[in-house]
Amino acid sequence: MIRGLFIPFCLTFLAPTLAFAQAVSFLDITDSEFEDITKEFSGNFMHHSVQGASPLGDIFGFEIGLVGGQQGTPKIDTLAKRAGGSGISNLYHAGLLGAVSIPFGITGEVVLLPKMSASEAELSMTSLALKLSLNTELLKVIPFNLAFRGFQTNSKFSFKQAIAGYGDAAVEDKSTVTGFQLMASPKLPIVEPYAGVGILNAENELSSSVGSVFADGSSSKEKSLSATQMLLGINVNLLFFRLGAEYSSAFGANSITGKLAFGF
Repeated sequence: MIRGLFIPFCLTFLAPTLAFAQAVSFLDITDSEFEDITKEFSGNFMHHSVQGASPLGDIFGFEIGLVGGQQGTPKIDTLAKRAGGSGISNLYHAGLLGAVSIPFGITGEVVLLPKMSASEAELSMTSLALKLSLNTELLKVIPFNLAFRGFQTNSKFSFKQAIAGYGDAAVEDKSTVTGFQLMASPKLPIVEPYAGVGILNAENELSSSVGSVFADGSSSKEKSLSATQMLLGINVNLLFFRLGAEYSSAFGANSITGKLAFGF
């Protein structure tokens, strides 16, 4: 069932983002504007698994499902319109979620988006995380769930645009976001609201195959940024089905992600 829903689900979420790539142009980007692009791409294309602080079971547990959401992109919207494009007020993210908990409160997570293509635009993402629920073994006296999670997300977003004097160019943004998060939630059987804070680092590269999208004529540039993150979310367990929603604030951008999953 999950596999059958995966492609149409992702296309529903990502169609606006892939459509944006057909109309947008990045021209004469300054260093500060490249920083704004990096912030908004990194906030959207990072680890959004909608997982709380608790493990998926007392000993073993698994979850497989779909996640998808959106993030406002006012800076990218302004730059796209300045270059003559139609603009883009939001970016979207989606993927296939898999999570497995094993003894000692250890949970592995993956959010995978295989390459999706539409009208010469492509998007792919792989995000991996490892979570340790500290109250399971190390701090059993704590009357609530407390977890530490580390993750790494790699994404690639490319599209074609016209560059004066060169014709069509392949513009590509490659991003790696790593982070460490501390999460907490009450010990409740059906509904798990949770909150978390994190420290993030983003490495982003923007390039064009010919010509330049930068004001100084560079064919490619890299940007490294650090940021703090705030997470608020909720998971609801309905027999074998799980619903979830999560709000994330990172790199000066705010995103919302939903989850539909199956597991026990």
